[in-house]
Amino acid sequence: MPQGFQHVPLKLDRGIRVLDLLPSRKRGAPLQCKTREVRLGGRKVRYEALSYVWGARTGDCPIVCNDQELLVTPSCRDALIQLRRSFRIRTLWIDAICIDQSDSGAPERNEQVMLMGLIYHNATRVWKIISMLTKAGRSS
Repeated sequence: MPQGFQHVPLKLDRGIRVLDLLPSRKRGAPLQCKTREVRLGGRKVRYEALSYVWGARTGDCPIVCNDQELLVTPSCRDALIQLRRSFRIRTLWIDAICIDQSDSGAPERNEQVMLMGLIYHNATRVWKIISMLTKAGRSS
């Protein structure tokens, strides 16, 4: 695997990445996902957003994303384990994964932060993680 996770640059106007969390019937199976770009507010875009406390600033828990190793924080990994379905893909937006957090990603990160209110507003559901996974509020 290449050194360090590399995001594909966003190309669409009001484009965001969403994460397709691949299913597994085994709770302990490695976490695998794919990211893809969608247009925020697009008619066929359905995703759930995750709001959580990052905890550690840097990750040390490996997952496989776009066939690359990506290190996420323990709280992010735990949330993904809880949200992973047994038989169907779950589409999520998680800032730590869907926004380029690298030093070179600062311009994108600044643009994406300005869209975060709309990102949460357009989500079909928002999950809020405090110390355990709980559903926060609304479904569309």
